Amino acid sequence: MIKFHKTLSTALSKTEHVSFIAPESAYKKGTHKKVLDESLWSHMSKELKDVKAGLTGRSLKTFTNHKTIRSLELAVLPNKVSRGNSPTRKEWVYKFSAAVESHPQSTVVLVLDDAEHYAAAASAVARHARLFTAKTGKATKKKQINIVAIDHKGDVIAADKTVSAAAEGVAWACKMVDSPPTDMNPKALAAEAKALFKGNKSVSAKEISGSKLKQEKLNGVYAVCLLYTSDAADE
Repeated sequence: MIKFHKTLSTALSKTEHVSFIAPESAYKKGTHKKVLDESLWSHMSKELKDVKAGLTGRSLKTFTNHKTIRSLELAVLPNKVSRGNSPTRKEWVYKFSAAVESHPQSTVVLVLDDAEHYAAAASAVARHARLFTAKTGKATKKKQINIVAIDHKGDVIAADKTVSAAAEGVAWACKMVDSPPTDMNPKALAAEAKALFKGNKSVSAKEISGSKLKQEKLNGVYAVCLLYTSDAADE
């Protein structure tokens, strides 16, 4: 489950892990100390004196003495991006938010250069939602990832419908890809797609199955369906 927050206080309540991800310019301004209790950083005070992002970013991790926040990670991202990464730094955001997969309750604080980068950065975090994992063989509904974005001054950036829809769509797409074809067969995929748009009057669905696939000249899909269902072989 992914939840976007309007305030840092609500995003940090009851969470056990925090990933603070910021470009090097924001780190040098001390944005991390402005928005999080300075006591949280006490165990890495020496390391924080001079952190350089380098070409691919750097992260510092520590355990804390906080009542609920048990672990903390600071990820410092390069100010400049290469042609292999967009100004949103989404690939680095994905890389340095991986720790959320190990915690039932976690929070990712994103320091953004531009509010327009929110959707891409949040979608990168959403890839870690793991709505299906082979470790358990089922959906991981109990996990919650809290996301809050701020600017370099520490002011919260609101997540609009575009941001939430993009992140939720990425998490759903990952579920479809991660689920084995024995489970996510054509019938299951159709059911998932219908459920996704249930109640949305602007979307209509047409399901083509069995020999009708051949009539529509969808022979490749028809051949795949033969592998997992007996419905296609109805002629």
